[in-house]
Amino acid sequence: MRPTQNAPRIVFIALALTLGCGSAQKNTPGGTGGGEEETGGSTGGSPGTGGKKMETGGSGGDGTGGAPQKDAAPEPTPDGAPAADTGGQADTGGGMTADAPPALLRPDAMGAACITGMNYNFTIRPFPSQNGTFTAYFDATPSTAPTNSVIGLSDGMKYLHDNFAAIIRFAENGNLDARNGAAYSGPTPPLKYMATTYSFRLVVNVPAKTYSAHVSWGGNPEVTIGTNLAFRDSAGVVNKLDYFGVESIAPNNTKVCGFLVVP
Repeated sequence: MRPTQNAPRIVFIALALTLGCGSAQKNTPGGTGGGEEETGGSTGGSPGTGGKKMETGGSGGDGTGGAPQKDAAPEPTPDGAPAADTGGQADTGGGMTADAPPALLRPDAMGAACITGMNYNFTIRPFPSQNGTFTAYFDATPSTAPTNSVIGLSDGMKYLHDNFAAIIRFAENGNLDARNGAAYSGPTPPLKYMATTYSFRLVVNVPAKTYSAHVSWGGNPEVTIGTNLAFRDSAGVVNKLDYFGVESIAPNNTKVCGFLVVP
């Protein structure tokens, strides 16, 4: 071995290594630049992330975004059909009829059998005695119009016009009226009658010696003949009412059916 001959080689190798490391250090900025380009590439990839956001937005529109629309509004209904939560409007429409006065209906009871007045004579029948306020219901049908016929209420059995307290009349002049003290009176304009069935309602106050008379026919609304009418002045002392009667001139007749009193 020759130590003196190998020494220059070792020095040369060491110098080469030193120069190589220095050269590598001088190239470091270039390597950093390359790293910056990769980072730029990563940053450039951000639009890809932006693309993901658009995709997410699309997903929201199709899925979650669609759900609130269904919750916010019901499904469309056919033309003319109300929505489910507005079905109650049908009651409003009924509300208008619900707001009108109720019809005054006759009680569901048969009342007395029919009787007929004719030949200038009264046909009379009793009913439960009334000495307070009560309502009398009955139907009356004149055989022809005009005629001259009356239906009245009395205290006890009576057979003359003068003795009946409350009286309805189919007058000879064709008017339908009622007795009021010393004379007959009716609505204005006069109520003309026909040969048909009329349904009467009399509200009678025996202590006050007054009554109100109402009539309806052919499904028409009730008409008031008179209110606060006085008992006939010639009827005498009236403490109760317990008979009704009907009379007609000849050759005509008047039929009264279903007479009923309700206290």
